[in-house]
Amino acid sequence: MEESELTQNETEELKASVSAVEFIHIAQRDLEQCLFADSLVTVSDSGRELGDFSVSVTKASYNEELCYLLHANSHGTIDDVPCGTSIVAYISRKLEILEENHHEYVKLEKKTVDRKIHIVRQDDQLVVDRVISEREGVKTQTLKFPLSSLDGFVSEASNFLLLRIMARQKIVPENMTFLSLDADSGLSKSVYASCKQSAVGLTCSDEVTAFAFLTGWSGEGQDSCDGEEATHMGGRYGALFKVS
Repeated sequence: MEESELTQNETEELKASVSAVEFIHIAQRDLEQCLFADSLVTVSDSGRELGDFSVSVTKASYNEELCYLLHANSHGTIDDVPCGTSIVAYISRKLEILEENHHEYVKLEKKTVDRKIHIVRQDDQLVVDRVISEREGVKTQTLKFPLSSLDGFVSEASNFLLLRIMARQKIVPENMTFLSLDADSGLSKSVYASCKQSAVGLTCSDEVTAFAFLTGWSGEGQDSCDGEEATHMGGRYGALFKVS
């Protein structure tokens, strides 16, 4: 098993923007408006169902600390390849990750790739354990990041709460550069940018307005967004949420 610890020199140039850090502090006031369940179904242009997506956020307690519990699930097919993601996380009222489990899989024709990531706060560090299972074998790795270097950090789970807040406000502020984990669980910058607002045809009991935006890791090739759907950039999920 590999184990590595990020030093201060390695993180000193990786900082979230001032605007992003301030937004996290301001966003805490709106978290109570984000406690609901939401779901959608993705379909092809021909109407064939491709998969489903759901997110729920509820109040919870973690080691006697009041917090939020997030469940997110996405399962479907892309180019006839089954794939899915599930996230279960405890998030503090300051939008800090207390503990998070992230599972992803892709079932290719000749092999299945299965990735599990466990994140937990331990003392003054954020500990990330990775287990990647492929036909060739199982790879494990542990990374440790000092909490002092993670101001403005957003995980996959806390990302969903930020997106709900931005969706409710119907705006993505400028200069939104957060810290996040990239595909290799290394620390990286994640830039949030808005797309135009558009209506999306969904079948549901309530009137739904879609608010689309994209996020991506700094340095990754940028994908396009036509305003009808939020796109996927470098592994970080854009999303569509119900706006009341």
